[in-house]
Amino acid sequence: MKNFKFFVASAVLALMMVPSVFAQTKANFAGTWAFNQSKSTQSEFRMAADKLVVTQDANTLAVERTSQFGPQNEKFTLDGKECSNPGFGESIRKSTVTFSADGKVMTINSVTPFEWEGQKSEFKSSEVWKLTPEGQLSIENTFNGQQGEMKSTAVYDKK
Repeated sequence: MKNFKFFVASAVLALMMVPSVFAQTKANFAGTWAFNQSKSTQSEFRMAADKLVVTQDANTLAVERTSQFGPQNEKFTLDGKECSNPGFGESIRKSTVTFSADGKVMTINSVTPFEWEGQKSEFKSSEVWKLTPEGQLSIENTFNGQQGEMKSTAVYDKK
C-alpha cells in the first residue's frame, strides 16, 4: 500500500509539471526596426511608424514609435490584462495582448473612445505581430471606425 501511495504521489507531481515542460516561449520582438515600404501594404492613410524601438521582458512590451505624427511611447502587459496608453488627442487607448498557442504570434486588440463634432464613437484596432523567416517583423493592422474597416501590413527590417 505504501508503494502505491508513493506511485500516486509521484504521478500527480509529474502531471503538475507537464504544463511547464510544454509551455511555449513567447516570441521576442525586442530591437530597433526600420519600416520597409517595398514589402508593406498600406491603406490610403498610412499609419505605420517609420521606426520602432521595442523592449520586451517576460511581463512587458514597450514600443517607441517614430512617425510623421511624432514619437509615441506605449507599454503593454503580456499577461492578458487590460492596459492604457495615450490615444489621439486627449483619448486613452485600452489594449489587451494575447499570444497564439505556440507563442509565435502576438495580437494587440485596442479600443480608443473619442468624440467628433459632438458625436461619441470608438476606434477599434488589432495589431498582429509576427517574425518572418527572413528575420523581419510583420505587423498586420486592422482598423475599424466611422469610415469602416481598413487593413494594412507593415514590414520592418531589424537594425
